Amino acid sequence: PALCGGYSRIGLPSEPIPWLHKEWLRHRGFVMSTFTVEELNFAALETRGVDYEVSYQFSLDGVNSALAGDALIRVVGNYTDQLDRFEDPSDPTIVNPELYENGQPKHVVNFDGRWTWKGLTLNWQSRYYSRFLEITPRLQIENADQFLNAWTGEIWRHDLSARYDISERLSVFGGVNNVTDRRPIASDVSYPVGIIGRQFFLGVDLTL
Repeated sequence: PALCGGYSRIGLPSEPIPWLHKEWLRHRGFVMSTFTVEELNFAALETRGVDYEVSYQFSLDGVNSALAGDALIRVVGNYTDQLDRFEDPSDPTIVNPELYENGQPKHVVNFDGRWTWKGLTLNWQSRYYSRFLEITPRLQIENADQFLNAWTGEIWRHDLSARYDISERLSVFGGVNNVTDRRPIASDVSYPVGIIGRQFFLGVDLTL
């Protein structure tokens, strides 16, 4: 008879078979005749949303002759309307909605601004998160209303930086990350900002 489609021998032993012990099988006449690997999808993920990007670059002297330099404004965002996980392959009607869970808000938007004039460049970056659940996976969207302070509220992060090219080979740069000293959420020490908080940096680029 065939055992699991992969082992075969004449006659079955009366004692229980320790299936994971290959030496036991080999000494009792079992041989591996075939080995079949099949893929089985235990879960599925279904999502719906919109990714978008808008940018505009222009010269400031075209807006007002008293202004100088070039400017760039860019908005990159994501809107998630649905995020469902199907975890039971035998019953596709069982759905685990994960929107607002595991740090997944409905809206995430990045705002970038850059101004350049001669060798000077100023950068501003901001990221916006709409509300999501503060502590997951213990909190889920199905039971969130049973807890106080379950939601993060809206979150903003702002970064500022500057760079000045002294020559083709030498540049200095510096800036501030997390300008408003935003703290991470309770369930993740690195999201949506790091645990260190506000950070200052200063450096020099030298090309030899």
